[in-house]
Amino acid sequence: MYRVRKPLELFSNSELETIHNATLEVLQDAGFVVRHDEALKLLNASGAEVDWNKRIVRMPSELIEENVRKAPKHVTLGAREQEHDMKLEHGKVYFGAFTGTYMLDLYTGDRRLVTSSDVVNFTKLADALSSVHYVSCDEEGLLDTMDNTLKHIELCPLKNSHVQIGIRIVGDEDQFRKRPFFSTLITPSSPLQMDHGNAETLLIAARNRVPLFPESLPMAGATAPATLPGTLVIQNAEELFAITLAQLVNPSTPVVYGSWATIMDQRYGRVSEGAPELSVLSVGAVQLARYYGLPSHVGACMTDAKVSDAQAGYEKVLTCFPAIMAGTNVVTGLGILDSMKTSSYEQLVIDNEIAEMMLIFAQGCEVSDETMALDLIKRLGPGGQYLTERHTIKHMYKHYIPKISDRTSWEHWKSTGKSKDTKEKAREKAKQILKTHKVKPLERRVREEISQILRRQAD
Repeated sequence: MYRVRKPLELFSNSELETIHNATLEVLQDAGFVVRHDEALKLLNASGAEVDWNKRIVRMPSELIEENVRKAPKHVTLGAREQEHDMKLEHGKVYFGAFTGTYMLDLYTGDRRLVTSSDVVNFTKLADALSSVHYVSCDEEGLLDTMDNTLKHIELCPLKNSHVQIGIRIVGDEDQFRKRPFFSTLITPSSPLQMDHGNAETLLIAARNRVPLFPESLPMAGATAPATLPGTLVIQNAEELFAITLAQLVNPSTPVVYGSWATIMDQRYGRVSEGAPELSVLSVGAVQLARYYGLPSHVGACMTDAKVSDAQAGYEKVLTCFPAIMAGTNVVTGLGILDSMKTSSYEQLVIDNEIAEMMLIFAQGCEVSDETMALDLIKRLGPGGQYLTERHTIKHMYKHYIPKISDRTSWEHWKSTGKSKDTKEKAREKAKQILKTHKVKPLERRVREEISQILRRQAD
């Protein structure tokens, strides 16, 4: 747990109010396209105006504000083992990892498509790292992911069969709904659209009280205005629409307000995940979540770099640190490179260390008689030597010790024959973890039952 005495704020309360009011105006006047008949019928019956030909929903402000207030202020994301539960409340932040379409091979460094073996190994590596608190997967990787981590899982898309699996593992439907060990996400199609698949996932999640992460991904200059406040209006509209719909399905559905908003680099027509504007938008999203009293989630610790180089380092810190200091509860992006397209085992190890260091800074320090050590300072006086003091021995071991970052002298670094860069050390660390880390697997009988459920779904 960390504390931020005064969260970072880039937007004033009056500016947040202005963005909120603009959002309500957009949802009431411009509307929102929904390509799902059941969702449209529910919205219409709840007081929204539906243009059935264009499938556009226009919602009155009262409907939105009333339902946003119904969303829980605190959300718990369960895990296979309760010690890994994530309690999303003020003062706590968690980090997540996911695999992209491609993987940098741990042994050759070549970029290739992700395989089922990668799902197993990447999940196992995430399970072993202290600052990776959850992993994401798709339905094809669900069984391997559950078998290789005791931590929370973010699953997309969500189907009724997945709920059956969750209930089977927990053993009781009520217990699963109280402490689901997986959540799900939806990604509205910016600007202001929701396709059938995302709407279906939202409905299933709400009916079964599976925590929902609406993740809005507008790109300033492409799928949103080029101005950042305009992009925040689009992002906020997509979030409030999803939250409202979820509460209409089932009041008090746990929802985590999220943002992956960023810009498009006009030179290449490509999304930029390492842009400083992403940080501004992330802080704005966290502030808006707090404005509504909701937990928050951002896509951060991101980069456009293709490999674990200096660019990856500075962009990941730049995109992550402001969101943490703003008070976000969840950060997703550990282990990812190449604008979310490529994953890296080495980068996951490096990002774990980055996350640990940022949390040390974010939690600050307690000022007390013990920590100020005034009596000790007076006793030792000018020129005093603190090394052998009991107070030093008691507190020095609380200092952060990195696992792969080098703090030795140049001479020691060269003379020991270990003059390796961070990427090389991270690669060795990843190999060592994959060789030695053991995860309590699912019981064979349970695994077989899950396989049968998934096969029936495929049929």
